[in-house]
Amino acid sequence: MFRQLTLALALLVGLTVSVFAQQSDSQDKPFDVRSSVGDMHVGKDADAKRYNDLVQNIRAAFQKAYIKADGTVGTGTQTSYVVALYTRMAPESLEPLLVDKLVKDIEARKWHLSTGFLGTPFLLFTLADHGRSDVAYRLLLNDTYPSWGYMLSKGATTWWERWNGDTGDPAMNSYNHYAFGSVIAWVYRYAAGIDTTPDSPGFKEIVIHPHLDARMTSARAEYESIYGNIISDWKGTSAGPFSLNVEIPANTSAKVFLPVVAGAHLTENGSPLEAEPKDGSYVVQIGSGSYNFELR
Repeated sequence: MFRQLTLALALLVGLTVSVFAQQSDSQDKPFDVRSSVGDMHVGKDADAKRYNDLVQNIRAAFQKAYIKADGTVGTGTQTSYVVALYTRMAPESLEPLLVDKLVKDIEARKWHLSTGFLGTPFLLFTLADHGRSDVAYRLLLNDTYPSWGYMLSKGATTWWERWNGDTGDPAMNSYNHYAFGSVIAWVYRYAAGIDTTPDSPGFKEIVIHPHLDARMTSARAEYESIYGNIISDWKGTSAGPFSLNVEIPANTSAKVFLPVVAGAHLTENGSPLEAEPKDGSYVVQIGSGSYNFELR
C-alpha cells in the first residue's frame, strides 16, 4: 500500500512538471524556458536553470524508483504507463516497451481501459502520440463496461463519477462528475482536429488536423476562441472520398492537414488546389474565412 501511495504521489509530481519536460526537443536536452515563447528571451535565465535541473532530477529519481529494465513501470497499471509516457519520465529507449505493455494490458481486458481520475485524461493522447490511434479510437467507441459508451447505453446524459455508476455504492456516486469527461479534449483536438501550435498559443495560429479512423466517418466541433469561433466539420475516410468544412476567425491563420487519397483530386471551395504531400498529409496554409476542401 505504501509503495502504491508513493507511486501515486510521484505520478502527480510528474504531471506537475510535465509542461517543462514536454517542451524539450529530446530527453537529453534540458528544457529551455525561452522556447515556450518562441524566439523571445524573457530574461529569466536563473528560473530556467532551476526548472531545467528540477525536471532532470525528478526524471532520474522516477526512473530509478519505478522503471525496470524490461519496461515495467511501478505496479504495472495502465495509469503507471500512461503518466510515465505522457510526462516523458521514461527513457526514450524504453518508450516502445512501455507502449507495448500498455496496449497488451488493454487487450488483456478485452480492449477496455482500467484508468481512473489520474490516468484517463491522458490515456488516448498517450496512445495516439505513440502511434496507436487505432487503440485510442477503440476505447473511445466501446459501449461495454467500462467505457464512455457504456454510460450512454444506460441512458446517461452527464458523465458519472464511477465507471460502474449504475451498480456502484450510492454513497459515493455522482451522476454529474466531469473527471471522465476529460476525454472530450481528445475528441476536439484529435477526432475533430481543432488545435493550436506551441509557438503561438491561444489560437493565434490554428491547426486543423483530424486524425481519421475507419470506425468514425464524420465529426463536427466548434470552439469559441479569444479570436472568435473555430469550426471543423468533416465527413469521409482516409481512403476517400473526404470533405472538410472549416471556419477560421479574423486576425488568425491556420494550417490544415488533409489525408492523401490515391487518385483523388483536391479542391478548395470548388477550385483545384495544388499541394505537396508531407508525412501522409496535404498541408494547406490559410487565413481567416470559410473554406471547403474536397478529396474525390
